[in-house]
Amino acid sequence: MAQAIDLGVTEEITLATTQTLLTGARVARRLTIDTATVDVYVVVVDPVDGAALPSTGRYLVPSASMPYSRTVSHGAIAVAGSAPGTCELTLE
Repeated sequence: MAQAIDLGVTEEITLATTQTLLTGARVARRLTIDTATVDVYVVVVDPVDGAALPSTGRYLVPSASMPYSRTVSHGAIAVAGSAPGTCELTLE
């Protein structure tokens, strides 16, 4: 289910193994994932809320390498977990 994220506010997101669209991402310039209980996939090419992970256009971010930050250059972003879990993220 799509998750509304306020810019500049750290939010806890429940992760599934399917995509969760971040609705504030269209105006954001940076995504930061502070912590995660599982590895996180960041989908940047044609993300679709509730869809299975695509084979391309995604990045795997191991939970051990948090915090993770990247410039947002696409109009939409989705996240998914390698397994069910949670993450704390910020859009700026």
